[in-house]
Amino acid sequence: MTDFKILSIDENAKSMVIDWGYVTLNHDIPLYILENPELTEEEMLRFISYMRPPVPVELTVPDKLRKLVTAAEVAVEDKAMEVRVQRNALLDSTDWTQLADSPVDQQVWASYRQQLREVPQQPGFPDSVVWPEAPA
Repeated sequence: MTDFKILSIDENAKSMVIDWGYVTLNHDIPLYILENPELTEEEMLRFISYMRPPVPVELTVPDKLRKLVTAAEVAVEDKAMEVRVQRNALLDSTDWTQLADSPVDQQVWASYRQQLREVPQQPGFPDSVVWPEAPA
């Protein structure tokens, strides 16, 4: 009697799926079994039992590892902030186009400014930004 179950065998790939009770894994069929078909079922099961993966142990993720993940998230946020600062500078530099007595086509400039506001919604933001072209 074993405490694992062979769920399936792929004859072409020479592999088998084994439910170990705490994890189900795909394993290559041991060469020893393939080369020795005269083995008894008991011998095959005993040999397969040696393939048992370690039983999971309750472990805590180190804080240092968590900080690395946070650092990566911060890097993305820093990049996003850089792009927003650049976008805001472009908006600030075109404020004058929206004054009532401005000698430009205000609708064209308003459309450009709206495109600048939508930069953070672009796919790939903040790593890939397509800046709108300022009106001539």
